[in-house]
Amino acid sequence: MASQGVGNAGRGLLANIASPVMEMRQIQRARGELQSLGMDEQGVNAVVARARAASNEWAGISQSAFTSAAYDIRSGISSLDNQGVAAMTEVAALTAKATKADIGQMTSLFATGYGSFKEALYADAQDQEFGQIFSAALAQAVEQFKTTGARMQQAVQSMGSGLATAGMSLADQLTGLGLLQQKMDPGQAGTILKALERSAARAQERFADMGLAIDTLDASGNLKNLPDLLETVQRELGDKYSSRIGAIIGQAFGTEEAADFFKALWGQQAAFREQTSAIEAASRQGLAFTREVARRMDDNMDARLAVFSQRWSNIKAQIGHALIPMLERFLPALEYAGKGLAAFIQNNSSLVTVLVSAVGVAGLLAVVMAPLIGIIAGLTYALGALGIGAKKAALDTAMASATMGRKKGFGGKMAGFLKGKAGLVGAGIGALAVGATLLNDDLSAGEKASQVAREAGGIGGALAGMAAGAAAGSIIPGVGTLIGGLLGSIAGGMGGSTLADMAVGLFSDKDKPALEIAQASGLDVLPALAMQPAGAGITQKVTYEGAQITVHAAPGMNEAQVAELVARKQDEAQRRIKRRARGRLHDGIDGAY
Repeated sequence: MASQGVGNAGRGLLANIASPVMEMRQIQRARGELQSLGMDEQGVNAVVARARAASNEWAGISQSAFTSAAYDIRSGISSLDNQGVAAMTEVAALTAKATKADIGQMTSLFATGYGSFKEALYADAQDQEFGQIFSAALAQAVEQFKTTGARMQQAVQSMGSGLATAGMSLADQLTGLGLLQQKMDPGQAGTILKALERSAARAQERFADMGLAIDTLDASGNLKNLPDLLETVQRELGDKYSSRIGAIIGQAFGTEEAADFFKALWGQQAAFREQTSAIEAASRQGLAFTREVARRMDDNMDARLAVFSQRWSNIKAQIGHALIPMLERFLPALEYAGKGLAAFIQNNSSLVTVLVSAVGVAGLLAVVMAPLIGIIAGLTYALGALGIGAKKAALDTAMASATMGRKKGFGGKMAGFLKGKAGLVGAGIGALAVGATLLNDDLSAGEKASQVAREAGGIGGALAGMAAGAAAGSIIPGVGTLIGGLLGSIAGGMGGSTLADMAVGLFSDKDKPALEIAQASGLDVLPALAMQPAGAGITQKVTYEGAQITVHAAPGMNEAQVAELVARKQDEAQRRIKRRARGRLHDGIDGAY
């Protein structure tokens, strides 16, 4: 127990140092990743400072994850300066919060989105402005299409930059991806839009060859606006989609993916335009829209507790950074010791093998002995409980039979072990029972004499029966002195009690006439009956030998019937007295032990 306590204290002290060091190490690792991209110390510090601020405000954004995610922004958007990397990473982190995505997934999507959409659609916008537009558009798309940021990342990366190069708006592309995700997985949705853009020119030529006036391209030669394309094809081929229409579209575009686009969104051009308008409206709000969505997600106790935990982690990280100078002073010594240990192992491999094997054997023995010690402790407890149970009078008295013989076997061994002590224990128990009766102030003198007589009779009968049973058991084959003494003790005790009851009865009031008992107890039967009106009864309480008797004489009962009723009540009182006396006897025995 002492060693366990010292070990727990040591582990607690080490944990107080190890936890801040671990927090510091994660941030240091992320700092190293940024420095590998050529980012100077000032820029890295700017990212770390922005990471700490975001972690102190938003649930689910840790300082180390933020710093590590900045790697994607730095490597994917090379035009950003140090402050720009920190700011764009914060926008991506906030977007991840608003779209139920991981911050690493969202910074990867921002880097991809910058390459796909920035120059093609927002050439005149500043990098930070584009980031805020992209963030709000994603947040709105996720909200209205019941998807997530992670799923949108898969869809955008599968779609590529072809639609943006063709001049299709960001809102149209996100709407198409969102609507398709309601019927298929994100990767398939992106692949369908990519296939649609690549085969649009070919489709227009084939539709013309079929004699169908369907323009899939706009005046600039790019893919037509998606809701307009849906409307044009539907107007020419029919309002209700069919397999025939699917075959015509597939033949024109030459790909199943393009045909799947029309099959999934047939007749939804009005809804398409409505959803696109909502995304465009959100985009104009910029980061304010994303921040509001994230704020709603954090409006609960779980988020508040998460932020509290993150703030504590940030404090531990600061403590860990404060320990860096101390670690730098100690590490050379530790490294030197490690090299020395490695050299010792290399030069003394046999000795190391022996030492390690000894430690392993000791550990194995400890593992094996632990349950054995537990089993021994359990058996010790069980034996102790059995010893306490052995205090009962019947068991102690019965075991006295072991002194009556010296036969071999279990009974003989028990007899040799006890050597007559059980008889003394039984006598002691009897004396305690008699003493408890004599000291009971709740009993009258007559009750005490009656109870002592019964107890003495029971003990004497038990001892006599034990002796007789043991003697008989030594003669009858297969019984033995132990079993014979046990059975004789039980039978003798019951017989002794019965004889004592008979003797007590000779001197008790049990055989007195019932009328005499009633009158002696204060129940004047005849006058009481005479005083009652017709149809009434008598209820009277009487005290007899310390016990209270309640007698209710029903209407019409005569003197003899009432007297008989009183006698029956007296018998019940006597039985209650006996039960109470037996209970006191057992309590006295337990207290003595």
